[in-house]
Amino acid sequence: MKCIFKNIGPSEKVFGWHKYQCQRENCRIVEHSPHPAVIDEHGVERVIGPQCLGGEVTDLALRIGGPGTQLKLLLLSLGVTPTAWCDCEAMANKMDLWGPEGCRMRATEIVAHLRQAYDNSSFTTKATAVLHALSNDLPLTLEGLLDLAIERASIPSSDS
Repeated sequence: MKCIFKNIGPSEKVFGWHKYQCQRENCRIVEHSPHPAVIDEHGVERVIGPQCLGGEVTDLALRIGGPGTQLKLLLLSLGVTPTAWCDCEAMANKMDLWGPEGCRMRATEIVAHLRQAYDNSSFTTKATAVLHALSNDLPLTLEGLLDLAIERASIPSSDS
């Protein structure tokens, strides 16, 4: 049975994200997502979520998209937004096409792209990213963020 999530406010885990709680009886799953809820054809507010686990509380990673999408979500959670010159969207799309294994094989290339974007970022952006990483227990290195994005993209969804 799918969870039916309701937006219960801003996420305390990741700045700018939303916090959703399943509304089914005896299910206490809480999901954190950068995506606002959608209203389905019945007028019910929903986000894509896991199966109801009958009251078991779990800390769920986002299970959508490939490594590029996951990396983009991680960077957004750190307050880092793409700029016109970084070509980040194109790299994220390539990473999604390569998949987790292809990204592992191209890690040096991906980190070089990230390093160039990092080097061109402002001090404020870098400081904000570090503060968000520390407060959300996320990696502090570009390599660590890439590894986490690949790991998250490798987790099978609850629908598989």
